[in-house]
Amino acid sequence: MNENPKRTKIIEASKQVFDEVGIGAATMHIIADASGISRRTMYRYFESKEDLAYKVLLKYMNEWNRAQEDMYSQLEGLGIEKLESHLYALLDYMIENRHMIRFMGDFDYYFRDSFDYVVEEELGENLNRSFHGSDSIFREIIEIGLNDGSIRIKEDIDLLVATITNVLWIFGQGIALREEHIRMDSSVEPTEMFKCQIRLYIDSLRVE
Repeated sequence: MNENPKRTKIIEASKQVFDEVGIGAATMHIIADASGISRRTMYRYFESKEDLAYKVLLKYMNEWNRAQEDMYSQLEGLGIEKLESHLYALLDYMIENRHMIRFMGDFDYYFRDSFDYVVEEELGENLNRSFHGSDSIFREIIEIGLNDGSIRIKEDIDLLVATITNVLWIFGQGIALREEHIRMDSSVEPTEMFKCQIRLYIDSLRVE
């Protein structure tokens, strides 16, 4: 079912506002101005900026999963080679889409565990499915590697997949939000740290 054009316009304006000022500083008034829509009209579609933040999150997650599916369709070689290629492709995507990764980090901080907010049921279910998009792809790649003998694992596969996806995601958010600070504090390029993490994963999983 197609999205209402005004809802789409408001969500797109929200993406821009959240990128420019962050979720915390954003207001429905600022978003309404960016949308070119009155606040009264805004509230017909969304009750709060928190509702909009979740809608933007779902939009970004869907884009992220579509990009991953496209990356996955182009992978070649043994399982371990596919895993390495996929991880580096994800890094490239994160670099090219820093605004999205920054938003994800801002979202996680704003809606941290202490924040009291109830997500509508359908949106929550859609988000839950989208969050597992990465898990499904990584699981498939690792299972290919286990079957062709190029990957060995010492951990439960669910734990391994969750660790890879969460650690790399958090790493990516940290770089997007604090790239200059990380460079100054560590005296190394943040993306090189990301690549080092990828090499550590591949070296630990590769069958020599």
